[in-house]
Amino acid sequence: MNQFSPEEQDIIQSFEAGEWISQGTPERLKQLQFYAKNTDEQQITLNISTQDLKSIETQAKEQGISCEKLMSSILHKYLTGKLIEKERLSRDNS
Repeated sequence: MNQFSPEEQDIIQSFEAGEWISQGTPERLKQLQFYAKNTDEQQITLNISTQDLKSIETQAKEQGISCEKLMSSILHKYLTGKLIEKERLSRDNS
């Protein structure tokens, strides 16, 4: 079973054929390598309802990202105070 869509397969073939040219600078590469080395992540197991998981899968697909990335983003926004409840938002705007 192939894990890539036809569009993704076309991109991979194009890249492997040498049709892509890097636009990055050595400084940008060093910066990205620094970020990659200093990104400390830890895997967890999380039990959620089937309904919530289906909703997350749907929203992740709409945004073009993985479920894990969406859940991580939601949790990060909550912890940094950037995610607020709709009820509170509408109450504050009244």
